[in-house]
Amino acid sequence: MHETLPLPVIAILVFATLLVSAKIGHRSRGWFHRKKERVPPDTGGQATAPLLLLLSVSLTIILDLDRPRDGAVQVSQQALEDLKRSME
Repeated sequence: MHETLPLPVIAILVFATLLVSAKIGHRSRGWFHRKKERVPPDTGGQATAPLLLLLSVSLTIILDLDRPRDGAVQVSQQALEDLKRSME
């Protein structure tokens, strides 16, 4: 049993985040070029920064919660230790 996420799972999470970020960047590039040409912008370009922020925060939280004793979010293991003692 793994105490943390296996490396392939972390790699898939990072790869998916990079892939989605690249797709968002590619989409927003078209929005910025249309803006220079005075074409009315679509709403997709306006959500680029918040969506990228959401992706990075989500990945950070997943990786931080995966390491409950080392990360910024500290999770007490007392409940699990109590349960383990009660089962013995």
